[in-house]
Amino acid sequence: HHLHFQNYPSTANAGLAFSVDLVAHDQYHNRCSTGTNLYTNRDVTMSAEFFGGNQNPTFSFDQVTFLDADQGFKTILNQVTLRKAGNRWIKGTDAVNGAITTEVAGYSDRPSIFTREGLPDSVKTSPVADQEVPAGSLSQPGFKEFSGQLTDAFDNPILSTQSVRIEIVKVVGSTGPLRW
Repeated sequence: HHLHFQNYPSTANAGLAFSVDLVAHDQYHNRCSTGTNLYTNRDVTMSAEFFGGNQNPTFSFDQVTFLDADQGFKTILNQVTLRKAGNRWIKGTDAVNGAITTEVAGYSDRPSIFTREGLPDSVKTSPVADQEVPAGSLSQPGFKEFSGQLTDAFDNPILSTQSVRIEIVKVVGSTGPLRW
């Protein structure tokens, strides 16, 4: 009738795998563990919010198979990895009967997992491409505005007091000051 995630973290770090438990229940919220209610030989497809690029979530296995020995309870050990910072969700759906999910109204709720940004990895700049800046004159010096944002390996912005080194390269002629 429905599935539940249990023992999932309320907070996760972007890019680091975590574990969850997945439980199959009947309409009376009994675990489908024995007899005719045994949830077995069933595949559950795992999913999460999809963002594109390097922020997509991953699962070590896209499907989890319930066997007799699981008795309606499956530990999914270090197989879920979220990458986009913020409040995120995961979902399990029975591969045969799409109505059996972790989101059956009145029976199971979508888990919310706050995903923190990872460690600093790079500075994303704008503009991205190399820019030519004319020298100008003393009264109107040449300038080009740019901005940068410290990010983790998954392009999540990081607020930090960490110092960043900026370097000007490929200068022809005398250089002027770099101001910010």
